[in-house]
Amino acid sequence: RKIERLEKENRTYDTPRICSNFDNLGRDIRGIKFHAWENAFRNVRVNMDIDGYIPSLFWRITSLLVDLVGSALSQIASAIAIMSAIQSSGISTYTEVMLLMGSIDSLTRFSTTASAVGAIYVDIKESTAFLSKIFAGSDSQYIQLDPEPNAMSAELTECTFSWGSDAFSVHCSLLTIAAGEFVTVVGRVGSGKSSLMSALCGEMPIIRGQGRLSGRIGFVDQKPTVLNTTIRENVLMGNEYDEKWFNQVIHACALSQDLEQMENGDQTNVGYGGVNLSGGQKTRLALA
Repeated sequence: RKIERLEKENRTYDTPRICSNFDNLGRDIRGIKFHAWENAFRNVRVNMDIDGYIPSLFWRITSLLVDLVGSALSQIASAIAIMSAIQSSGISTYTEVMLLMGSIDSLTRFSTTASAVGAIYVDIKESTAFLSKIFAGSDSQYIQLDPEPNAMSAELTECTFSWGSDAFSVHCSLLTIAAGEFVTVVGRVGSGKSSLMSALCGEMPIIRGQGRLSGRIGFVDQKPTVLNTTIRENVLMGNEYDEKWFNQVIHACALSQDLEQMENGDQTNVGYGGVNLSGGQKTRLALA
């Protein structure tokens, strides 16, 4: 059990969690590549990880020594057992000696396998817990969307939404949104405005209550997502180009003036994460 605990701590040292935000990580890597700072950052990383490498190396050496000593002891014990059996039973022929050695070899393999059962059990337990987290929400219920237009775009009655049993929840006593109606959701920071939007998009599970949506939904998040391609391709998203409809969308999203100021117009590449656009331009492009 102690060796298993030390191996678990060793894995913790081996796999530090550097960054959980992959968007920021990608932008940082891009900046480092542009300025040729690879060697400088590599040296900084090595100096920061020295304290982590030393314990990891210590436990690796300790584990190796334990394995070597255990293996040597099992062989020595087997040799002593063979010699004792030969002397006590009077075995003299080659065939009898080989049969005895085969029996001892089977016992040695059994003891080695039995010693690994504990580690295998821990691995199975951890894997089961990990898979349980992945499939925990497989039975969750979400608001169903009726693609056919209706007089009421959204109707919620005594609905409670939550990401999990112990997570933040949003309760909506009554919400009705008519087709074509303009509605603003207002509230203090952390009151659940974004969670309500996620629930209306069918992403946040519904715990209780009744909800119904109809028509089509387009959602622009607080952090707009754009592709590393041209403005036109970001708007079309793989659809065929219709100049009249495209211009209507650009005008409706207030992008006409922005395109006039760009040398390549709608063929301008927005860059990774929209680095070539301002925050407002990215939001308007995501809306388009």
